[in-house]
Amino acid sequence: MADKKLVNYLQEGQKRGYPIENLRASLSSQGISQEKIIEAEKKLQKEKSFSGKKAMLFIAGIVLLFIIGLVVFNVFQSPKEEETLLQPQLEDQPSSTREILG
Repeated sequence: MADKKLVNYLQEGQKRGYPIENLRASLSSQGISQEKIIEAEKKLQKEKSFSGKKAMLFIAGIVLLFIIGLVVFNVFQSPKEEETLLQPQLEDQPSSTREILG
């Protein structure tokens, strides 16, 4: 497993704008083996790709919630229009029992 300190070193160095080659050379000059450096680079790449996937999932979730909101809004709006068309007008109804029997 990659040493977390090496991964952090590479990550911070890249954030500060140092080329990965310079970071590798610096670690190598401190006596760190190429195997450990490569392992740390692979781990860093996995972390970067995972954070990119998380961002995509977050955006997809927001879009999905928006679509669900639109569907729910339309479902609750439609019956109100149909109800007004199906309900009889009150003016056409007799207002009392006497009018019905009379």
